[in-house]
Amino acid sequence: MVAAFLFAHPLLVIAFYQVSGWILAPLWVAMIFAGMAGGVVLSAVGNELFPTSYRTTASGARMIVGTIGGALGLITESILYGIFDSHWNAVSIMVIGALFAPFIVLYFFPETSGRELEEISPEKTA
Repeated sequence: MVAAFLFAHPLLVIAFYQVSGWILAPLWVAMIFAGMAGGVVLSAVGNELFPTSYRTTASGARMIVGTIGGALGLITESILYGIFDSHWNAVSIMVIGALFAPFIVLYFFPETSGRELEEISPEKTA
């Protein structure tokens, strides 16, 4: 599910920013749904990837990386706006990079369905 939402969201963002007319409202709803659903499912999976003793630290690190990524995204959009003179095109170009995320998830993340948490991310014993 994570990969499906992470793949659908950038495509919906591009469509939303590049079309006009009556289709914008349904695209907006689908874009928001895919973005929120992808975030929720990715967050749940992200918590399962780490042993219990590291989960809070990993969550904090994810928040730091997300904040830095958001700031870098705003800077990048500003630069691209200066080049293309269009926020719509700048955002559409930026979101192309997000199309790699579902493949990263499919290739590097373990399947968690039907598996015990201890099997997915066992505690390290010294």
